[in-house]
Amino acid sequence: MNLKELSTAELEKKYKTTAALTYTLAGMLIVLLVLAVYLSVRDGFNALVVVPLALSTIVITNLRSIKLMKAELAARETAQ
Repeated sequence: MNLKELSTAELEKKYKTTAALTYTLAGMLIVLLVLAVYLSVRDGFNALVVVPLALSTIVITNLRSIKLMKAELAARETAQ
């Protein structure tokens, strides 16, 4: 999706939604990783450790999108 095609209001809404969901997902993945490591230390290797590591790519991709949205909003702010 091209960010330049969105209106400023739509872009701000998309930015806020994406940021909130990404930070929530990142927090949940950190908690899951800590719990999985704890279980692995206590009971031996647990395959659950792989899940937060695999899903962290979603967080990284969304953080890049957030950065692009923030840059587009800043460019629109300076253009006005």
